Amino acid sequence: MNEQKALELLDLEPGASASEIRRAYQEIYNELQIRLTNAPTEHQKELYRKRLAAVEDAYIFFGGESEEDLSELPSMGPVEHLPEGKVQASKPQRVSESAALEILGLSKPFSKGRLLDAYKGKKEDFEKGLKVAPNNQIKTAFQKSLDDLENAFSLLETLVSSPPPKVETVKQSSPNKKASPLIWSIPVLIIIIAGIWFFTPKGEEQDEISQELRDEFIKAKSQADILAEKKYWDQALEKYKEAYGLLADTEVIDSIRIIGQRLETIVLDAKAKEQAATESKDWAAAQRANSTAGYLDFIKKHPSGAYTSQAEEKVNMLEKHINSNSNKNHISSTAQKTNTQEPIAEIKKKTRAQIIEEIERNMVFVQGGTFTMGCTSEEQACKDDAKPSHQVTVNDFRIGKFEITQEQWEAIMGTTARQQHEKSGYEFPFDFPEGPRFPMYYVKWSQAQEFIHKLNQITGKNYRLPTEAEWEYAARGGNQSKNFKFSGSNKLNEVGWFAGNSSKAQEVGSKKPNEIGIYDMSGNVREWCRDDMRDYTSSPVHNPEGPDRTGRVLRGGDIVVDEDICSVFFRVRSTPEFYYWYVGFRLAL
Repeated sequence: MNEQKALELLDLEPGASASEIRRAYQEIYNELQIRLTNAPTEHQKELYRKRLAAVEDAYIFFGGESEEDLSELPSMGPVEHLPEGKVQASKPQRVSESAALEILGLSKPFSKGRLLDAYKGKKEDFEKGLKVAPNNQIKTAFQKSLDDLENAFSLLETLVSSPPPKVETVKQSSPNKKASPLIWSIPVLIIIIAGIWFFTPKGEEQDEISQELRDEFIKAKSQADILAEKKYWDQALEKYKEAYGLLADTEVIDSIRIIGQRLETIVLDAKAKEQAATESKDWAAAQRANSTAGYLDFIKKHPSGAYTSQAEEKVNMLEKHINSNSNKNHISSTAQKTNTQEPIAEIKKKTRAQIIEEIERNMVFVQGGTFTMGCTSEEQACKDDAKPSHQVTVNDFRIGKFEITQEQWEAIMGTTARQQHEKSGYEFPFDFPEGPRFPMYYVKWSQAQEFIHKLNQITGKNYRLPTEAEWEYAARGGNQSKNFKFSGSNKLNEVGWFAGNSSKAQEVGSKKPNEIGIYDMSGNVREWCRDDMRDYTSSPVHNPEGPDRTGRVLRGGDIVVDEDICSVFFRVRSTPEFYYWYVGFRLAL
């Protein structure tokens, strides 16, 4: 034992007097005896015994005499060992005037109004604590605090109208005078809660946490719990962060994470709704104007919006209409200079950063839930591998609003669709649509993984392919599902490109979206899933993934197949090295 360690154990500054040393020793001794008395486990009791011994050694180091001094300290009574689950009845005790003032947080003089306000506030806090206490020991502590509060209020109520007592000279307390144990009623409550609920010791170092810090932590966390119970998420999160700033409690960390996710979802949903409302308003204005300038202005504001592809189609239609009229009427060159249509602005090639930002912006949040996966009795043209239908639960995730486009692939991988065709080794000539908003095809499963790996290196995110269960849940419309056969409708022509309405892939997002705003999950190009095909059973499953075998699942149908293969439940297994002009993918996160 050295002086520095002894001062730390007694919470003293260098140069403390003998009376200060003895007073600090008495206070810490009393506090540790209280903790020892109420410690719920033998491990905690042993820690407090060791701490008592260390404090005693510190006091002896400064000249105290152990046996004599211990005999003069207030007796704490025997330690009671309660059977598990049994609640110790609190015995109301008469409190002194000074203890009553401390319990109610008052100082003299005070009015009856202040007394009532303090009493009501304290009582409300203790009753809330009693209501949410997780076990009988903490309930007993809150009940004792309520009893002490009632006694304190009764005593001080009689003093409000009484004349002030005669002021007398108070003699300085003898250093050997015993400290009133009643003053410790509130700290006892806090210590019990801290020891039982939050601060199960992991070693002697944890016992070094100051009581003041624990009190602040418990107060902040209790307030956060009440706010969370009332679903005041913003305020609750701030309070949990305040509590975590005091002590790194695992329960608080979990609460911060859960509420943070909930708030992120709320904010993203609100932004999505606001963005959708703004886009709808701008689209209505563009339709009213019905001019190339109006539609181009809309495209500039919403380059990847729900109506962007329609705006581009309108521009093309107006352009063809004007050119057609010019040819039919043989307008003179002078008239043509006067009446020629407004030139379409050249669309500049986007930077890689802009393209990546567009990918991030178009990830749709899908709230988790339980759905029926597979072919149900109401649905027809089912293959055996889509049976039996069964209940599947998935967690929250995000999925691409569109299939990965040629523009996005080229920005990350540096190759075009034509170059991918050349890599494939197919002998027939490349005769497929090219353009920034067309889906990327000729993509192997392994190449999709390479794209994702590079994208994650650039962004620091964890993009991936969706699992087969996530893909079907999103295609069915998530928790907004209307149980359509295809993704967004029972009429495939409304939501997808297939053999019945196209012979080649079309620009992404040029049909109607499904219930949660996702495009082309029925038709256009088939899409890789992350996992291999699993055998369905009738048992419910949570976040299922297929076995890690040599195959992988393709979903969604394409433009060379009939309607049934574009249904939300139709599944195909293929080798990961398979790639063709109707195979692409979309991202999940």
